[in-house]
Amino acid sequence: VGRSYEGELEARLARIPPSEHSLIVRLSGDVLHDKELLLDPGQPPAWMPLGSRKYVLDMMKAASSLATIQGRNSFLEPLWKKGLKVYGDGGWLDQLPQECFGGAAPKGEQLEDLYSQSEINIWLTPAGRYSSVSQRVFDVLGCGGFLLADNQSDFYELFDFESERVTFGEPGELDDLISHYETREN
Repeated sequence: VGRSYEGELEARLARIPPSEHSLIVRLSGDVLHDKELLLDPGQPPAWMPLGSRKYVLDMMKAASSLATIQGRNSFLEPLWKKGLKVYGDGGWLDQLPQECFGGAAPKGEQLEDLYSQSEINIWLTPAGRYSSVSQRVFDVLGCGGFLLADNQSDFYELFDFESERVTFGEPGELDDLISHYETREN
């Protein structure tokens, strides 16, 4: 369950001259390798042309949205053949095979049922949040759902490493964990 980030990316790109879209691609690649890059939008990379604060924020937020899409898809693409279902906005249809799109994200009790009845729920932190734990993590766990989450330092502070938390760092590691846990009953 989640946003596709397509709408955010399109809105930012509309405010940035097309001649500078290649800079967003370059910046998104930098973000994928250094999540802390977006912590201080007042300090863009030295190679990035300077402009108004709004311009710099638009560039960095567009890069964050693109990096989120690219990074998340590197984890999800290997799972397409395993029956992955993603629920959220229609922007997902541009990123996933149609059979992987489960439809609009339900709300209320239906969302709780989805979390608890899914064999495995996956959390991937958006780019630019180098260390954070989303409310969704607590929602899934609070509904009794099983969650695999990307490895963020804040998990170490909030959960017991050995008994409460299953995290991954690389796409292959997520695939291996899913293969391991989908064969277990508990």
